Amino acid sequence: MFADIASPDDQIECISMGDPDLPWWQVAVGARTPAVHSALGIKIGIIDVLFRPGPNMMNFTLAEPERLEEFSSVSADGHGRQVSAIVAGRGPGKYRGLARDADVFFVDASRADDTGAASETGLDHARVVDGIRNLWESFDVDIINLSCGFGTQDLPDLEDVIKEAADNGVICICAAGNSVELPIEAPARYEAAVAVCGVGFTGVADFPTFMGRLARKAERQNWPFGCGIQTWPQGVPFVHSGTAWGLELNAFAPSLGIIIRSENGRIREYYGTSYAAPIVGSVLACALSRDQIYRKLSGRSRYFHALQRLQEISVSVGLAPKGSQAGMPLLQR
Repeated sequence: MFADIASPDDQIECISMGDPDLPWWQVAVGARTPAVHSALGIKIGIIDVLFRPGPNMMNFTLAEPERLEEFSSVSADGHGRQVSAIVAGRGPGKYRGLARDADVFFVDASRADDTGAASETGLDHARVVDGIRNLWESFDVDIINLSCGFGTQDLPDLEDVIKEAADNGVICICAAGNSVELPIEAPARYEAAVAVCGVGFTGVADFPTFMGRLARKAERQNWPFGCGIQTWPQGVPFVHSGTAWGLELNAFAPSLGIIIRSENGRIREYYGTSYAAPIVGSVLACALSRDQIYRKLSGRSRYFHALQRLQEISVSVGLAPKGSQAGMPLLQR
């Protein structure tokens, strides 16, 4: 955990993070064991920062494997790996991603940095556009995860390709952004996209931790960053005060204290809507996997059915702005 100390003599009691094979954020959306949730038959595309798949990610298909040769120094960790582990990681240990058994296709949208190597943080919006089209044309995916944001930029080609994806039955799940001072970012703000905002829970971590401090702050604040109206085993949900916010939002998911283990088993926690988006997409994938009507549809009908299904499996957290029906999707038994 991250903790603030006033002096070197301060003593802080470490708080249990629970079971790393079944992290709290999976339990919050309905997981009961590390391998009970399945998205068999669903194809998920992920567009993100390039990473080198290790033993726990060998079930992924790299849409452009030659990129690994072009950028030979790419590591096995990083943003793309973390997002992918949430979706369909297979370890370390008994850990399984939320969309276990899904067919996952990864597209690298990294832009080259000043040295010519793949950037570990930034994405090239043109590569995102091409990647979306490639995922539905070449791999016939059902869901595309976009844990990226381009602020308030006007990107009509990105908006158009997300609409084209919807016309072809593909739903794009997008991170809303991590700046409360800005509106929901592109591409999440586009009409055909699903914008995912982040929440924390008051009972996950005590005060000295980052999430614990935000929880205490939320309990003191008024709308919109106060606490919700329902209680989970993890406590009462509250809006992550670092998340973008607006009427365009479509769903909530945990975005604080996201516990993920690296390939070598080291445990770290992550923050941001980048991690909320794949949680939403993965839970939806599990629901669509068992939906016989969805499997028979195509084009816009398929896209609208997926949107409807997302609403059906979501429960109110009492935090959505007026005019929004956003809730948090839960795994169905």
